[in-house]
Amino acid sequence: MTDGCTLYRCPPTLSLPTGDPHALALETLFRFAQVGYTTVESSFRNLKLDISQGDNKAERQTYEGFASCFSYLVKTLHVESVQGDLKPVLTCIEAIAVKCLFPAFIFLTHFEPSIYNTSIRKTVAPKVSTFWEGMTNSYRTNVLKSNVFYYTGEPNVTIPSAVLSVMSEKKMTEVLEEVEKSLKSLELLHISHTRADETFILGTARPSVADAYVYAGASSFLHADFSASILLIAFQKRIRDECPLLTKYVEKLRVMLYEEYNGTYNLKPCVLPDESAADLRRLEGLYSRGRLPALVWTGVFATIYFITANADMFTVDLVESDSEEGEEEKKEEKKEAPVAES
Repeated sequence: MTDGCTLYRCPPTLSLPTGDPHALALETLFRFAQVGYTTVESSFRNLKLDISQGDNKAERQTYEGFASCFSYLVKTLHVESVQGDLKPVLTCIEAIAVKCLFPAFIFLTHFEPSIYNTSIRKTVAPKVSTFWEGMTNSYRTNVLKSNVFYYTGEPNVTIPSAVLSVMSEKKMTEVLEEVEKSLKSLELLHISHTRADETFILGTARPSVADAYVYAGASSFLHADFSASILLIAFQKRIRDECPLLTKYVEKLRVMLYEEYNGTYNLKPCVLPDESAADLRRLEGLYSRGRLPALVWTGVFATIYFITANADMFTVDLVESDSEEGEEEKKEEKKEAPVAES
């Protein structure tokens, strides 16, 4: 193995070591092999490994992108290889993680306004956005528009700024349904291949590449602090209840690999707020957003109605005013006439 590895990855957020499941998979491989590495905060788009070669620290090799970094670590680290009839299962797990769980997590945490505004906007965006994104406030939009889930399901959904609309909530529900199917598939794979509590996802005695995929994808959803979002905390609770073996497996690996994060990186209580209180907050949000436009349009229509309804009175007043002015002018002319004769 090389003498020094630097992983450029998304900063910690939502009580996770990193807000990017791709980077979490790479860190998990390092920890499986018990190889030291350092991290540098970077954006999702700039995920890379910087490797120093031998004694010459100036000689460095760089791998950019998840596929390149992951492939390098699998070849270099001493991780259990997947053999024979388990290779198709590994391919399935890889597809579930890379095509669904990883991008879905990034999409949901940037699309859900409460999660984004309370966490991502404060802990991630200021550290990884470009100068232009900071000036134009376009970081969130750029991340979402580069995500595959932005273009699936419900089309032409506006990115919610404060409260989920009906359409944006439907969009999130569609993505969560795909995530739920994927996590339940991993639960079934674990049930069908595990031999004892001590074995890993494919029944191997040592962790394999499959474990890195599964752990990163499942842990991101099971261990994240979703308390700011009613929709996501309800989803998290449902997954824990319906996938108990997967939850136990992921928690076991967390304790084994990420002991230094125990204070924050763990299974948190999924406390659902009272439904009536949630409905009240939603109504208050709708009220606050619609109050000013309603007042403005009410004033406009009231003014138009008042003018229309009293048009005859205004006409009479104008005619009377004109006639009075005419009479006053005649009186003044009569008064001025004798003065002129004398």
